[in-house]
Amino acid sequence: MSWFRNLKTRSKIMSLVALMLLLLAVVAFFGYRSNKELGKDMARLYDNYSMPAIIMSEADSNARNVRQYITMMMITDDASYIQDLLRRLGEAKNTTDGYLERYRTNNLSSDSRRELFATLETANAGVDQVYERTIKLAQSGLKQER
Repeated sequence: MSWFRNLKTRSKIMSLVALMLLLLAVVAFFGYRSNKELGKDMARLYDNYSMPAIIMSEADSNARNVRQYITMMMITDDASYIQDLLRRLGEAKNTTDGYLERYRTNNLSSDSRRELFATLETANAGVDQVYERTIKLAQSGLKQER
């Protein structure tokens, strides 16, 4: 270590600053790499858990809207209002079908998810049947099936 003692003070300070910069660069590199991996993990968590919950929540909300529109169609006698409800009913049904398709294409990676989705598809098929019957009734001007 005598060579270090023989250096001028300016050289000692410059070498220590260079060493600290090198250590800072190493820490920054590992921090950046860890942060990048963490970002990928967060995106994967969002895609696999948050988005499916959001999609299914929106699908459920739209299914409730479909039921509400069907009920309102059975109550009212106003033909223009019924036509407006039919339009909104079609939009809500298409939106729900879109959410279910989006979920189907991205989130059926496990058996439990496939089982849950099969249950939801069965429920949606029931809503589709009611939707079709309601449209036929509305087009025929009836309030209930005979």
